[in-house]
Amino acid sequence: MRNPLILLLVIAIMSACTSTTDSGYAEPGSVGDVLYRNPGMIYNLGDDFAYLNQEGDTIIPSGTYAYSFTDTLTHFAIVGDDTELFAINAEGDRLYEVYVYDNGPDYLQEGLFRILRNEKIGYADATGQIVIEPQFACAEPFEDGKARVALDCTLNSDGEHTTMDSDGWFYIDRAGEKVE
Repeated sequence: MRNPLILLLVIAIMSACTSTTDSGYAEPGSVGDVLYRNPGMIYNLGDDFAYLNQEGDTIIPSGTYAYSFTDTLTHFAIVGDDTELFAINAEGDRLYEVYVYDNGPDYLQEGLFRILRNEKIGYADATGQIVIEPQFACAEPFEDGKARVALDCTLNSDGEHTTMDSDGWFYIDRAGEKVE
């Protein structure tokens, strides 16, 4: 699809782009690598959306995913359906599931956020690269250079909140190595 109005909107958005997206996850690379969610339009969670390239061509059509949490797709975007959130690349390929926290994708803390694969938790960085492979039954966000994790734990839900209980908690560093 080539639409001059969309192209102008994309150019306007590109010129206004800063080093991070609305989510703070990705840093735009070269302009040719960036896709934009409904350029120039205000998006509310649940609105229909598509990702377009800088020429205004639709790359990921509307209706492909139910929800979008990333307005600019540089390295990856976080999208979802009614059961889970996941990361996709610029071709729309699913990369991994994103850990849900506070009714949305896990927050980026100290440059990392939690991901899921085969019901195990790991960590990815702001560019979407997996830096600690999913291997933990429970894992907390990074704080002061380390994260508390457990290989076995129980999730307890009161309907609104979920707590993680384990007798085997330990700490890891940003390389995934056990630390004191």
